[in-house]
Amino acid sequence: MAGLDRLVSQTDWKQNIETSFETPDKRLYFEINLTSIYNKRGEFIGRLIVLKDITERNLNQRKLETLYQEEHRLRSNLEEEITKRNVLTSALVHELNTPLTAILASCELLDSASKENMLPSLFDIISRSSLFLKERINDLLELAHGEAGVLQLLSEPLDISIIIREVINDMSIVAKNKGIALVSNTSALPPVFGDSRRIRQVLISLISNALKYTGKGQVVVKTSKYNDETLLIQVNDTGCGIEKERIEYLFNPYKRVLTDGEKLGGIGIGLALSKIIVELHGGKIWVESTPGIGSSKGNSEQII
Repeated sequence: MAGLDRLVSQTDWKQNIETSFETPDKRLYFEINLTSIYNKRGEFIGRLIVLKDITERNLNQRKLETLYQEEHRLRSNLEEEITKRNVLTSALVHELNTPLTAILASCELLDSASKENMLPSLFDIISRSSLFLKERINDLLELAHGEAGVLQLLSEPLDISIIIREVINDMSIVAKNKGIALVSNTSALPPVFGDSRRIRQVLISLISNALKYTGKGQVVVKTSKYNDETLLIQVNDTGCGIEKERIEYLFNPYKRVLTDGEKLGGIGIGLALSKIIVELHGGKIWVESTPGIGSSKGNSEQII
């Protein structure tokens, strides 16, 4: 062990030195204890060298350090996840509380309203608020199913152009009430294989989002062939646009970032669910935007 001789010769009055030696099988680690030996006259006559094999101890220590780092990473991820869930829960409570308050207030007025002519108005408020609550609860259930990987698709051959026309027709009244033009610019497209109800759900979510954030101008739904195997559907608007740092969180309701003055509501469940649905169809969804100019939300569907 020439290495040991060199180590001892270069060490002056030190104890508990750690060193290692490479063997054909593995590296061995030792703790070396050096003790000076003197005769009765106090003259230095040599050293006592004690080697303690600490290979197993070092191996266990490294395992513990690895486990600690992994535990720290998992704990940090868990804390981050809890924080995100708390933010989503707070936003959800705020959103659901508004229609619930309207329902409760309307119910309190029913007694007095029965003697006046307020019943139709109150029933309308209760109906619309209850429908809103039902839709948000269904969104939450479907998001949970999607995150768990159990959201089901009922795929069949379908014509995207027909679905787009139907959705635009259904949502035209919303656009008209805001003074916004909702138009389509579609070309002849080959059939796709997918779930018509789910694709309609994605289109409604994207168009609703575009209308919500557009004060004036128009929302245009465009379609084209992205390549030989994929269709491209774009929803372009002339709204307020989105800052670059916020785009990456648009499809994650747990990290959705609101501006300080934003009053438009929503917690992003629709976009998160849209991403899951599009990816289940073998496609992708993304956003391109310039603040103050508008946004373009695109998603692709696989051609049959």
